[in-house]
Amino acid sequence: MKKLEKLKNVLFATVFVFAGCTDLDEELFDQTEGSTFFSDDREIELGIASVYQAFVLLPDHFNYWLLQELSADAVFIPIRGGDWDNGGVHLELSGHTWSTDNPAIDGAWNTLYQIVARANSIIATIEAQGELNAVQRAGLAEAKTLRAFSYWALLDLFGTPPLVTDAFIDPNNLAGNATPEQLFSFVETEILSAISDLPAISSERGRVDKDSARAVLLNLYLNAETYVGAPRWADVISVADEIINSGQFTLVTDALPNNHGANNRESSENIWVLLNSPERGIASSMHFAYRSLHYNQDVQYDLPGGGWNGYSTIADFYNTFEENDARKKWMVEGPQFNPDGSQIFTRDGFELDFTLDIPAERLSGEALEKAGVRVLKYDNRGANLVGSEYDVDYVLFALNEVILAKAEAQARLGSTGEAAITINPIRVRAGLAPLATATVEDVYDERGRELAFDAKRRTDMIRNGTFISETWTFKTVSQEFRTVYPIPQPQIDANPNLVQNPGY
Repeated sequence: MKKLEKLKNVLFATVFVFAGCTDLDEELFDQTEGSTFFSDDREIELGIASVYQAFVLLPDHFNYWLLQELSADAVFIPIRGGDWDNGGVHLELSGHTWSTDNPAIDGAWNTLYQIVARANSIIATIEAQGELNAVQRAGLAEAKTLRAFSYWALLDLFGTPPLVTDAFIDPNNLAGNATPEQLFSFVETEILSAISDLPAISSERGRVDKDSARAVLLNLYLNAETYVGAPRWADVISVADEIINSGQFTLVTDALPNNHGANNRESSENIWVLLNSPERGIASSMHFAYRSLHYNQDVQYDLPGGGWNGYSTIADFYNTFEENDARKKWMVEGPQFNPDGSQIFTRDGFELDFTLDIPAERLSGEALEKAGVRVLKYDNRGANLVGSEYDVDYVLFALNEVILAKAEAQARLGSTGEAAITINPIRVRAGLAPLATATVEDVYDERGRELAFDAKRRTDMIRNGTFISETWTFKTVSQEFRTVYPIPQPQIDANPNLVQNPGY
């Protein structure tokens, strides 16, 4: 069977129109009769590849990852002279002052609805085949799971985005806002119905299977009280146990398991990843090292051309790590040296010494290029570089997150002793002492450290009531309505049936 990771072309089964989404880059099957297509595994794989291809921008700058991390307390991008200004877009996100025209917000919306549009097309084509064989049912379940993931993310970010399931859209009758309850129910129903037809183990790295679908459902239940006002903690535990007991994943005991570095495709923890093989033409915007490291760290980190000197963490978050926490190695701090031991300097001739203090939003002088401990969870060293991307898969869900979700549900139900038993393997491998009991706050703090820079922090903070009320570097108490982003203004302009979220 042709490998998904070798596919280079984006393939579609039907023509569709999705108003408000841009740059969809459709390529159509123009020599295959729709009534006979998608009858075997290879044809299913070719069609599904178009949906997976739409995922590749999620970890990119000005997209989903940025919305989840930059608005929270772990990542900050200071303006360094003429670098990283971008019209103040980053400062808007960090300070909770974003506008309806913020391009990162529109970028995430477009990417997620591109996934929806392509999935709708594939789903409609498969369903048009009539009575389906086992392969077709599996392909349909796969496409529905990908669409459900996107709608979960849209619910999480925007609260009331439209729910569109048709492949053919009437531009004169565009969908208006859905309610959070409608979106929640849709995602839950789609996942529950898809699981039975999905494989227990995916045939290819990066394709969804039963546990991938369960991971989406787990996150839906974990945040149910935020989304629809009704907690689902018992369901969190139930779904977490299904994943844990499936036997497909094991928690690595190494202090820093290889979940995010070179060859992380061999990790026994990663449940669902975005395939990244740039040498084969499949890339998932994996240039985190470039976004964070200094211009002159090219030799030190094998970054041709040097880094872009942007992403940093801030003292408020860094100080939540104990001194002996092995996970601090995900952050680059202090004096920087080349492999031969020679000191690295800034472009202005100062010794490159990453400092925890970021004295201002707009930097100058000696702090210009050295302020801020850098973020390097996705370590490129040892990976194959192609341009500015390297072949490290982006992790959407992993076993450590499932364990932490179960522990949180246990703590919220009052079983703090059981929560400690659940969470302790993660703490111990990081070099921390085990807990006798684990409160909700304990689990929240552990999620912050363990899932640092994994696009989970904003959602975790909202669920735990800290996103609005707490202050951190360059962020004060913000308005309650900012727990969801606005419907992007370009989408409002394109669709008269959309109503802006309150407060915007």
